[in-house]
Amino acid sequence: MIRFSTSTSIYQILIGIQDNAANDALIEKMMDNVGGKVAMYCGGRYTVSDWTTEALTPQAITQISDALISMHVMRSLFTQDAQNQNKWVTELGEQALKDLAAISKGEVFLTDNDGARLSNANQIKSTTESYHNTFDEGNPLSWIEDSDKLDDLADEKS
Repeated sequence: MIRFSTSTSIYQILIGIQDNAANDALIEKMMDNVGGKVAMYCGGRYTVSDWTTEALTPQAITQISDALISMHVMRSLFTQDAQNQNKWVTELGEQALKDLAAISKGEVFLTDNDGARLSNANQIKSTTESYHNTFDEGNPLSWIEDSDKLDDLADEKS
């Protein structure tokens, strides 16, 4: 299972959560779920399997993963009765999902930890990028027949 966060980073975000076996298990489960969701969104554009360590994972992905895991943990621990709702928890998750959608659509681009833009894994390179269309002759309504066409043809035959 691919994971983009650590339990340590989640405990640093959710400072009110105690470090115990039950919370560890919950965080581990959420890390697996969120890792799959992030991979689903980003896998169409980037080679997610290259993000094997914290140093290789784009910082934006780590932040999105931390936010989604934190949201799921908070919902699991405190909003089980559907009565207690924390606005910041919902907003945290919604913004993370918007960011993932923007990455998936190519509206924003990921960078490595040095700030260099990551290459798109599935980008198709066109061999006709600088091709000038031969038939680009302007508006068809302004086309006229060559007035000395017959003379040119006669010259070619002689």
